[in-house]
Amino acid sequence: MLSHPDDRPNDPQLGCDFSALDPDAILETLRNADELASVEDRGRWTTCRVLEAMYDPGQHLRVAYALNEDATVLSQRVWPQGDIVYLRFPTRETMSRRGIHIRVGGRDMEAYLFPNDRRLVGVRKFARRERVAKTWQQWMRQDEPTLDLCAETLRRSLLRYVPEQKWIVQLHAKCEDSISQSVEKRSVAVLCTDVEVCKKLYRRAIALRRAFADCNDALRIARPVALDDTLGMLATRWVWGQPLLKMLTDADPAVIFQSVAAGLQRFHSTPLEDAPVQRVTDWVSSVTQCVTDLMHVLPTRSRSLRALADDLITRRPPDAREPCTIHNDFHWKQLCGKPKRLALLDIDRCARGDACVDIANFTAQLLILPLRHDLSVSTETAQQWATAFLDAWENVSGQSPDAEKMRWYSAASLLILARGMMRHLRDGWRELAETCIERADQTLNNRMDLRVPL
Repeated sequence: MLSHPDDRPNDPQLGCDFSALDPDAILETLRNADELASVEDRGRWTTCRVLEAMYDPGQHLRVAYALNEDATVLSQRVWPQGDIVYLRFPTRETMSRRGIHIRVGGRDMEAYLFPNDRRLVGVRKFARRERVAKTWQQWMRQDEPTLDLCAETLRRSLLRYVPEQKWIVQLHAKCEDSISQSVEKRSVAVLCTDVEVCKKLYRRAIALRRAFADCNDALRIARPVALDDTLGMLATRWVWGQPLLKMLTDADPAVIFQSVAAGLQRFHSTPLEDAPVQRVTDWVSSVTQCVTDLMHVLPTRSRSLRALADDLITRRPPDAREPCTIHNDFHWKQLCGKPKRLALLDIDRCARGDACVDIANFTAQLLILPLRHDLSVSTETAQQWATAFLDAWENVSGQSPDAEKMRWYSAASLLILARGMMRHLRDGWRELAETCIERADQTLNNRMDLRVPL
């Protein structure tokens, strides 16, 4: 990420030299930043890796780096054996007193040594190992009162850190049952973000778990363990199992997609009181923003992007006559577990809208799997999986998805995916974004077979 010249945007409006954000260059800059950390701490920084890059063309850039003396630790994203520093450009008044302005590539940037993001208040609970153990034990007293945490077995692994937005870490430890004297293993995922977001996700998880309680073949939702509505922290039980793609290669895809379809239909029929209504006009606004951002970094695609946006606006479908609860980000990475007992992840984007949103996005993202060089999925296999999913949906729901809606939402989803790859500056984002744009046009104009009858 950012280390390959092809992955660096050309953004004159932002005025940032993206080559200066290369991890090796940043390591040298930070090692010389006297105000950021002590000489001893900075002397231990021998390796640097990008954890997350959040980029809004022409507006701002935020990049989080992991710094450590052991490169193998970095590859596992383990924290806090090392340090995390994040940079923001352009500069504002720093968020905390420990924030500083440093010179990077001829420009001033804000620099913060993690955890100093005051918008993520709860993260300070995890700055020290002993505080983590104490906090988790307090949660256990409420959730499983007979368990005592074995603090010496505690492990913490960083899963995600998006500066000024969220922080997710996995906690794993052994616990002793005070009654049976047996030793149990426990793992939780801890989200630190805005307090109101934590409250919302907690309510949603409870509502969905209740709706699925009487259905053995429905999707599972991770069980909330603790909600700290003062610090903005939500802990949920860790979901064990295989990712969906692994299951598809090891078991019968028809059986797995039957579970996916059955669970998705139950999800669609579950009311969520706080889910906002999503209309087609909202999709049009998202597509317009995506096209604007993509034209900014892919100027050679400007003409085709404008034409695609105009086509989507002209051919936009009507709003659903009977809107339902939709996941709104339903794709293969959101499912894991066992073939007949899948767990659904990330329920933060739920809305009330057209069920075709989830069906189209899931199908479109299956079909572009062959473009992901790190996955080794053939075009034939991807097509078979997409067909198997649509067959399963028709079997469960008793009807075929509307063909025109499928094409429209699939094309729109591909544009949103292209922007997402660019916004996070994932490795190879440019190639995948350009291919998603081409696929969106082909899908919308019936040059890509979604296996949906006309």
